[in-house]
Amino acid sequence: MHELWLDDKSYVIISLKLLTNYLYSAMKTTLICKSILTLSFLLGFHSLKAQTWEYHKDFPVNIAPLDIDANEEGTLFMLTQDNRLFYKFIDGEWTEMMSGWASGGTGFNPISPMCITAVKSSTRLVVGDSFSGGIYTTADYGLNWTQTFLTTSPITGFHESITALSPAYNNNLFFGAAISGLQNQVVRYTNGGTNGTLLNFDPSNNPANSPVKLHLAANGALLIGTFNGGIIASFDNGNSFQPTTQNQHEILSYAEDANGRVYALAHNVADGFYQLIYSDDYMNWQSTNLPNDAENFTTIFCHPDTDEIWLGSETGLYVRPITSINWADAALNNGSFWTIELTDDHNGHFFCFSAEHIAQSLNGAATTWIPEIAGLTGTATQVIFGEDERIFAANNYFSNNISVAQFAAAPWANVRLGGETSGVRHLFVRPESKVFANTGFALHKSIDNGLTYTDISPVVMPGYIRGFHVGEAGALFVNFSGEVDALYWSQDDGTTWEFLHTFPSSFPFFPDEVGSIAQDSEGVIYVTMNSFDFENGPKIYFSTDAGQTWETATYNDDEPGNSGMAVFSRNNLTYAQMIGSIYTFDYTAGDDGFTSVPLPEIFSQEQLPLMNFRVNDLGQYYVFAYTLYASTDGGATWQNLQKPSPVNTVTVDDITFDQAQNPYLVTTQTVNPADRGIYRVDFSLSANSPNQSSNIRVYPNPASDLIRIDSSEPFSEIAIFSLTGQQMMVIETFELNQINISHLPPGMYLLKIQHEDGGYAVCKIMKGY
Repeated sequence: MHELWLDDKSYVIISLKLLTNYLYSAMKTTLICKSILTLSFLLGFHSLKAQTWEYHKDFPVNIAPLDIDANEEGTLFMLTQDNRLFYKFIDGEWTEMMSGWASGGTGFNPISPMCITAVKSSTRLVVGDSFSGGIYTTADYGLNWTQTFLTTSPITGFHESITALSPAYNNNLFFGAAISGLQNQVVRYTNGGTNGTLLNFDPSNNPANSPVKLHLAANGALLIGTFNGGIIASFDNGNSFQPTTQNQHEILSYAEDANGRVYALAHNVADGFYQLIYSDDYMNWQSTNLPNDAENFTTIFCHPDTDEIWLGSETGLYVRPITSINWADAALNNGSFWTIELTDDHNGHFFCFSAEHIAQSLNGAATTWIPEIAGLTGTATQVIFGEDERIFAANNYFSNNISVAQFAAAPWANVRLGGETSGVRHLFVRPESKVFANTGFALHKSIDNGLTYTDISPVVMPGYIRGFHVGEAGALFVNFSGEVDALYWSQDDGTTWEFLHTFPSSFPFFPDEVGSIAQDSEGVIYVTMNSFDFENGPKIYFSTDAGQTWETATYNDDEPGNSGMAVFSRNNLTYAQMIGSIYTFDYTAGDDGFTSVPLPEIFSQEQLPLMNFRVNDLGQYYVFAYTLYASTDGGATWQNLQKPSPVNTVTVDDITFDQAQNPYLVTTQTVNPADRGIYRVDFSLSANSPNQSSNIRVYPNPASDLIRIDSSEPFSEIAIFSLTGQQMMVIETFELNQINISHLPPGMYLLKIQHEDGGYAVCKIMKGY
């Protein structure tokens, strides 16, 4: 396993297991599989004569949708929580909108998009931006962009921050919610969004009236849903505003049926209860029943073709006819997913967007959901390879999903940790199929290789989780926002938690924060603080007796003011990072225990952050960003590893290692989304180094009952997986090299053939009727 603190706030834990490449080609009746066996990574770079990069694995589909809309043509648009935009034509795949200039057009995408609305009668998409202000519009799917913004303060030059948009039935009128400082504002946009007028709908600037959700009814009425002040209405295009009988609650979602009745999902901020309210005149609101009082509801939708109301929650879906008050469970096969939005594409297709399943469409019989994720690519800030060749991937900030792939050729499946999206902050994979992870609000443990998780949070948590760490000796450590200078730990995988220590601060009224935590394989605990002490050098706290006593080692640098340090342990060595330098640290030598690690010259020239330093189990060093260097001799000499051509001009997000300690490159920075993923560097002794392969014949294909395997090499095991990554069967004994698949449902499967020498081949097979 490889561990490294990224900075004083967060760290990434990366460990990988040896993965081999695959190659398969399908024919109509037979299938030839090629098993490619990778060579071991050699310690001495100086002896290597050839080096290539191979695309190893795509990025997971773990994005979290934020806002969705559709136009009358049936084109879906999706904004994700990691600030990306996708569109999907009817029966087509999702395509990411690239920045206008990168695509050869004009203008950049919104910097910090918060909401979208599709102009129903055209291809125009409107995007509200919270950073640069105003709205961005495109009519050609992101090739060219136009920005419209208003200066809300002549003194400061502030622009309106658009966090909500109303429906747009045509180019001539729609509205945006503008929140600038303490000013509650609404903007009326006309002429396709090129003209805007600032409407001060709340002269009192009541914080409860901050606009959070807008609805433009089919008859032109504008309904402003507020943070805690209910609904405010306008019947003259925003020239005047009127409070309604719904004068409290946060408004989460609007829906309108074919008769013009508007429904709203309201949330009582004070007591947490939900209400489903409706109105025909938009001034007088009545409540109707919800399925139960125990769930957290998230969205509503009136289906125009079936005259049904759909209701989504954190854990399921409900549906009822508009004329009924009785709800039916409509969860189908979804399970727990945190519904984000329900919508149709105005062409007979009904969609559910959720945090776990991303996008799904309801089949014609309304009996099951069909995944609609083709063309989507997620993001990953942590990539770890666990036991049995599983690959784990997570995103620090934009998704509570942990994506899992059975092996390199298998598709990704998402396992959601639950809760409101705060990102999977830290991810650890440990022996015996254990996985540990945390969001901002809970700690989780899996004992079945990441398939299911249980909450192992302490009973009392003083604030949100700031730091979480699993040490090399197996202890768990956590600290919280309410006690930034304190540390808790568990020695039984999170079953029980104990207070460990409160660390002293530089100033009594401003406690120093725990910056980084490490535990080496001998059980020695190391802690650094984000200190306000700029006169003395940064220090490491360490304990050799399970936290009973603590000692300190101070790095006495020549430049006062360097108070930041991060520490991590790898392979029973401990490393300290400071601005501009990396050191090994020997606690037995105290203040004299810091030994500088030489870095390549380009590293200092680029002033790379120290989060870009990696150490593998063989003690080899890697530094990376625009360049990629490796050292096998403690930094005495460095070799430039180059980079694969798709990422040759962009930064590298991460370097990680398999069990043989071969390096893998992880990147999301490519211009072409298809190039994002995991790359493996392949070292060879010479051009004629052995690259063994063997032909495998699988037939018949398709098959209804028996499949026969002919191979020139012996194989030890065969496993069959569904295209969603579920293991369907494992065979270790064979008769006449035949496999009976008659019990499998018809469909496409992945057949993995394990060779006795450690390599494997992956083939697609079709199970017929």
